[in-house]
Amino acid sequence: MKEQLQKNLGKVNSKTGLIETPAIDYTRTITLPILGEISAGPRDHIYDLRNLGENIEIPRSLILGTPDKYMAFRVNGHSMEPNIMHEDLVIIKQEAIWENIDQRVCAVRCDDGATLKKVELDPEHNRIVLIPFNSDYKVQIIDEDQGVDAFLIGVLSLQLRLFLIR
Repeated sequence: MKEQLQKNLGKVNSKTGLIETPAIDYTRTITLPILGEISAGPRDHIYDLRNLGENIEIPRSLILGTPDKYMAFRVNGHSMEPNIMHEDLVIIKQEAIWENIDQRVCAVRCDDGATLKKVELDPEHNRIVLIPFNSDYKVQIIDEDQGVDAFLIGVLSLQLRLFLIR
């Protein structure tokens, strides 16, 4: 007990008389910049929104792990309706391993753009199937015969819908 007291007394700053506490992050929210618009429809280029300075502040408790693994996008399109609507905000957790995302909603980038879809892996035929929730849109199939490289941006972690009352 005496040793612990002497140890704590050693942390006292003689100028202020305060005990120096370790740096702890007590913030309850994190702020993510909205990077761009992601297509909910045919694959399209992500429109960069960073210059607009739009951010979204969300409770830290909704994010698992470190915040630097997450990014925010505004949905542009209707292929994921009624679950994910046009202009919803989606928080994507970066993921690089395809095997972990079967049957999950993901952001996928190809040569011709990026899209937000439910991903179904078909290892038997060596292809990736991108499934919209809206039956008015076609399923997109990516296989090696097309000569299209597919890159996994990440997995849908959080969806936000803002209602503006005017």
